[in-house]
Amino acid sequence: MMGRQVSPRAVAVVTIVLLGIIQFAYWRLLVYREPGPPPRGGGGGPIPTAPPTVVGRTDVTVETLAGSEPGFQDGATWQARFCGPNALALAPDGALLVSDSRNHRIRRIGPDGQVTTLVGASEPDGPGGSSLGPAESTQLCYPSGVAVAPDNSILISDTGNHRILRLQSGQVTLVAEGGAGKPLRSPGPIAVGPVGEIWVRQADGSVRQVSSNGLVVAPSSVPPSVRAALGEAGEPIGAVMTASPDGNGVAEPTSFRIGTRGPAVGSGEIRIVPDVTHHVLLAENTGGSLLLAGRRTEKVSILGMDDGTGARASFAGPCAALVAPGGLAYVADYEGHRIRRVRLPQWLVDGGAAPVTGSRVNRNMRRRFGRNDRGG
Repeated sequence: MMGRQVSPRAVAVVTIVLLGIIQFAYWRLLVYREPGPPPRGGGGGPIPTAPPTVVGRTDVTVETLAGSEPGFQDGATWQARFCGPNALALAPDGALLVSDSRNHRIRRIGPDGQVTTLVGASEPDGPGGSSLGPAESTQLCYPSGVAVAPDNSILISDTGNHRILRLQSGQVTLVAEGGAGKPLRSPGPIAVGPVGEIWVRQADGSVRQVSSNGLVVAPSSVPPSVRAALGEAGEPIGAVMTASPDGNGVAEPTSFRIGTRGPAVGSGEIRIVPDVTHHVLLAENTGGSLLLAGRRTEKVSILGMDDGTGARASFAGPCAALVAPGGLAYVADYEGHRIRRVRLPQWLVDGGAAPVTGSRVNRNMRRRFGRNDRGG
């Protein structure tokens, strides 16, 4: 018996229904979305974007003077290796002195581009040691301060041994010694005051003054230049940082805040200051703090070892800065295991202000960073 013949009209109706079901399912499951709450921003305004990034200046240049991967090696600057450099000083002959903390040494970067060891015989990146005598056999333990005295001897904070030492004529001698229960404990950044007195900042942030015969006292006051050289001087932590839009022009106030400052040894009214918290470099005077090199965002600190202009450069733990003659500054980049050299713009070297754009804010910042609106 032959089957019943299916009506073409029925086939068409069934096909149309099936296509409708498929189209509905596609729309409902894959395309359609329930309307959500309106975007925040108030009154249908623009949708908030990620916080801006501020950058250092394009007329600043940052380059690696010495160091690369962590390690210990003397030689030409391009060969040399450091491990945790954390303090700087300038010798009378123009050499740069470096406290190489995790190698337990004081190193010298000469004007001829050679890196040598001045003091230290402990195993590099080891536990350190404790001894005195000839510089080449003296053992240190995590030194974190170096300075040059008026008589050209070199003062050293031997942090792990709670000692202040002096290098003179190739011999290392004891200036002061502390420890548990004593006035001197874990000395760090060290500086020489206006009349040759020795100042040191301890790990707990307290400051001590050390006499030439080893007497350690807690001073009632500290000169501003000394406090800057020991770190934590300048505007309060959390003060507003200023920055130049796109790295050019006069600085304007930003929403970014200043963090913990590292030691800054400088000349003149403007200091080059490392912001240890945010891994950037600031130019600072009594009127404000300008982002000079490095990058900042609202929530993320940008770490790196990039060289280039101040707008492109990055740091990894800049913990000490030093201003030298000739428009140069040097930075001890602790986690980068490098010594960085910064070429400063002439307007900053001259103690003036960045180029003026004419706005009221820029005129105010110009007054804050040197010259008034009438020029010169």
